[in-house]
Amino acid sequence: MDEIIEFFDKISEVDTEGVEPMVQPVYDEKNKLREDVVTNGDMREELMNSAPVSDKDYYVVPRSI
Repeated sequence: MDEIIEFFDKISEVDTEGVEPMVQPVYDEKNKLREDVVTNGDMREELMNSAPVSDKDYYVVPRSI
């Protein structure tokens, strides 16, 4: 923990006068995001079959409280 605090102390010594904050390190006014495309379809039945214990559409887990 002491090393982390020392590291941040060093960073705070850097002169950032006149430096504009950035949203991300590589910023060109646009986010480069891929299209949100479904590639594997509905796997509900396969996933439910892999559960050790299930009841209809729900996983059954041990009570924690």
